[in-house]
Amino acid sequence: MRSLFAYVEGLTYAFKRYALALHEQREPIFSNAEIALLREVSYDLSDKGEALEQGKFLRFASNLRFAIRAFARISAYEAGPDFLGQGWQALRKGIQVRNRITHPKRPDDLTVSDIDLVAVSTGVRWFQEETGKILDFRQGKAP
Repeated sequence: MRSLFAYVEGLTYAFKRYALALHEQREPIFSNAEIALLREVSYDLSDKGEALEQGKFLRFASNLRFAIRAFARISAYEAGPDFLGQGWQALRKGIQVRNRITHPKRPDDLTVSDIDLVAVSTGVRWFQEETGKILDFRQGKAP
């Protein structure tokens, strides 16, 4: 399960880097705030009044959603991913399972049920299908 989510996280990061690279090569389409989030940085001031750039921790589900939308947008894929259906809900449930077993608070948190496994596999399948649609569109393949 952890390897599946490492796969999703890795592609999420890759989609953001790709969107940022294309943004920099073309007429800009992302706002300054979106660029900072694509780069996973935030800004602050030191006590001396100097600007500081720091890494930004982004919540998994929100970051994933943002990355897919940015990738779709830079690809001019207007259909957009389906964040209303059961696939996205399954992935969100899978993320809860991942968080529970990665940061257990009780011994029961390490138990993974068949229902948990179905949610994870359904959610990852949704991720592959939705991002696959964008990739197919980029390659000129009809839906």
